[in-house]
Order: sequence, then structure tokens, then C-alpha cells
Amino acid sequence: MSFASLKVGLSVDIQRTDGRVHSAVISGANEAAQSVTVEWFEKGETKGKEIEVDQIFALNPELVAPPPPVRASKKTGRGDVDLARTEENKPIKAPRHEPSK
Repeated sequence: MSFASLKVGLSVDIQRTDGRVHSAVISGANEAAQSVTVEWFEKGETKGKEIEVDQIFALNPELVAPPPPVRASKKTGRGDVDLARTEENKPIKAPRHEPSK
């Protein structure tokens, strides 16, 4: 999970103490406490609360950064062979030296 995705001004879904889920805007972020402060407008008043980032990510899964790709390898008798190679990083084969005649 990436704390960097939680920017001030971002609209997120939150869950209220009574269980209701609605949108709110991040008004502050505290990386040390792993929490954000959110605000919303209700019945003519601006309301707010502090929420742990785990709850924000649970209600807003689109904010969770995808995990890095897994690099598979295949065991061979000559060591590991990287199965995620691309054309740019394929090994260069050394030319064969034939014995002189």
C-alpha cells in the first residue's frame, strides 16, 4: 500500500461510526501515524474525522498500488534462467571458436 497515493484534496469513501459509507475529501495526512484527516459537508456543516489508512485502502481499493511483477526463474543445470527476459536484455551468445586446421 502506498501512502503517497493519499493526497490532500483527493475524494475517498469513508465509513462513519454508525456504518454509513459516503465520500469525503482528504484534508491532511500523517504518515507517521498512518492516518488521514477527512472532511465532508452534512446538514449545513463541515464535519471531519481522522481515519487510519488501512481503512481508507479497504474502502478504496483503486488507491492500492498493484504489487510488483513476480520474476519467475527456471532451474537448469547451468544456473537460473530468467523467464521474464525481453529482447533488450537477452544474453549475447559468444561466437564458437572452431579449431584451426
